[in-house]
Amino acid sequence: MAETKVAPIPALEMRVLTEVVNKRNKPYTTLSQMLFPESTRSTLATGSVQIDELTGDALMAPFVKVGGKAVALGQKNGKSYQLTTPFISIFRPITASDELLKRMAGQPVFVQNGVDVMGNALRQQTAEDSDYLNEACDLREEWFVAKLLTGTVSYDVDGQDSFEILTGKPAGNDYSVSPLWTAADCTPVADLVAAQTIVQAYRAPAFTHGICSSTAADAIRTLLETDKIKVIKSDSGIVSGNAQMRAAFEENGMRYIGTLTASNIELWEYAATYVDVDNNNAVTPYIRAGYIELVSLSSRAMGTHMCKYGAIADIKAIQEGLHMTKRLSFATYDDDAGSLKQYLKTRPFFWFKRPEWYVSIKVTA
Repeated sequence: MAETKVAPIPALEMRVLTEVVNKRNKPYTTLSQMLFPESTRSTLATGSVQIDELTGDALMAPFVKVGGKAVALGQKNGKSYQLTTPFISIFRPITASDELLKRMAGQPVFVQNGVDVMGNALRQQTAEDSDYLNEACDLREEWFVAKLLTGTVSYDVDGQDSFEILTGKPAGNDYSVSPLWTAADCTPVADLVAAQTIVQAYRAPAFTHGICSSTAADAIRTLLETDKIKVIKSDSGIVSGNAQMRAAFEENGMRYIGTLTASNIELWEYAATYVDVDNNNAVTPYIRAGYIELVSLSSRAMGTHMCKYGAIADIKAIQEGLHMTKRLSFATYDDDAGSLKQYLKTRPFFWFKRPEWYVSIKVTA
């Protein structure tokens, strides 16, 4: 009697899974999606990316006598770095005994009335695992961007990878205001204007958003409630700003606080936290406690943001032309154990080409 061959499940093929993970509707990861929209993202042909750094002051062209000889200008100093894109490779196991037989009471195990219960359970479990793996990568990307705002991206886990990336953000762009915004004589509007003045030395675009930690947001709300920050006064002839004491968070995970017109910066609270698996599973806020991250979302600023996904060194992916992708997903079978492993690999690298355009101010202790 001829052996019956079981047709493979198309949804588990590398090309199908890779397409699924790259086109899914992602949950909000505010920082990475806000600062690095799809227009800033692209894939690399290799696993490394070149970063070029130019330093030096901009010089005006001198005037020379008509018909005189041209004057040589100095040049900026330059450095190039070849950085290996970080690598993520994770998987979820599926076994028939542990996963597919866990069913609700009364749910049939075998095929009944032409319904392939086990096959459908496998497809459902695979879909759930795709979301689980993708969400883990989303959260790591959000962590990367949060660290990028601080000027240093460092990772060191025993037995895993370790690296430290310095963005070149000037030390003077990360500081505590004085007095802090919890003090009676604080000057929040002046502090924001001063922060904008710092980056003007680098010909930066104006800040559009201030992303506040929960503690910084609480301090601002206290100032508003006690009338320490003056909002619109219709009889003064001067508009200093507007505030909205919203209780709900927006769909993107942030809560609008207000806009101080003197600085024209929208202030938003971003209270999201992550479980730091690199540090004893400590619950950690993406925005450092007490801080406001001042950023620009202008078209000029966004043109200096880039996200590169390194090529994934996987022989089968290279053979199928799928190695140059943001995320690679595939499944493998262990015939002896009768189990399945679903993998996801990605090599994300986020970068501000002009890190000196961003300022971090600490406004509470």
